[in-house]
Amino acid sequence: MDKDIRNNLIRCYTDNLTPPYSGSIDAWCHENCDLPSAYAIPGRFSVESSPYLVQPFRDLKDPSVKMVLLIGATQIGKTLISELYIPYIVVNDPGPILRLHASDEMAALFTETRLIPLLKNCKPVNSILKMNRFAASKKGISLPH
Repeated sequence: MDKDIRNNLIRCYTDNLTPPYSGSIDAWCHENCDLPSAYAIPGRFSVESSPYLVQPFRDLKDPSVKMVLLIGATQIGKTLISELYIPYIVVNDPGPILRLHASDEMAALFTETRLIPLLKNCKPVNSILKMNRFAASKKGISLPH
């Protein structure tokens, strides 16, 4: 192989590598996720008003933790944690994600009204979705990685 071609390939490869994200999940979400209007507090995600969410986010990132159970009052962010974890996983640890709902109708409603708008409001995920305009529908989301 020609030395210039080889060096160009190596440069292209290394220019597109990024180290794994080492910060917290809540910090990543703050940097990358804007909550759509379907959420109680739309706009840039922040744990400032809900500091009790920090520990569950830490537990989700800790490989020694096998299960995270959240028990609390309504409307305090328990569901939000699981929803924000999806774009984080899509970008930082890609692989299959299964989210179950009580019925197909509830799953379609969740996907259409909450998940797809959230993913589109997350810059790194939206750039992946833009590669294929049919990637996200209420039946499922297919990403190239």
